[in-house]
Amino acid sequence: NGMTDPVFDGQTMTVRSSSHDPYFWLAWDVTKPINAAKFNRIALRIYSERAGQGQIWWFTDANQSQLIEGPSFTVEPGWQVYSIDLSAHSGWKGSIRLLRVDPLDKTDAEIKIDWVRLTPKNERTFSVQWTGDNRQNSTLALYYADNKNGLNKERIAAGLDGSTGVY
Repeated sequence: NGMTDPVFDGQTMTVRSSSHDPYFWLAWDVTKPINAAKFNRIALRIYSERAGQGQIWWFTDANQSQLIEGPSFTVEPGWQVYSIDLSAHSGWKGSIRLLRVDPLDKTDAEIKIDWVRLTPKNERTFSVQWTGDNRQNSTLALYYADNKNGLNKERIAAGLDGSTGVY
């Protein structure tokens, strides 16, 4: 599967990519498939020491004979949370039998998988807008915290233009 030296430390899996196409499968009882109409967003918390591309793949047929190429996503170095709307892909329909995650398209890179979640799409999305005085050509990062004091924060974007933008 293009990954070597697996280490499981609590809930995190750490591997080294041994090819340009490392991947892992998310498996469950395939006689009880996932309803694609209900569960249509995948979120992953991944660490990568290198930038590159990740991708999601899946099977919908019971014989697992046709692997469907799903959406790709840009991987940034460090810990990141990636949220991908699978319903935007024409092949995400019916019963999902098996999911494959390609976390990075680079050889010889450390990759850590903290968690993967398949959830209903949250229709309550919003944009963050900002305007600032960017005389020093600075960049900014956006974080999500599950409390008011900013602890337990997760970076959701980095390297954004510090003068004006929307995310």
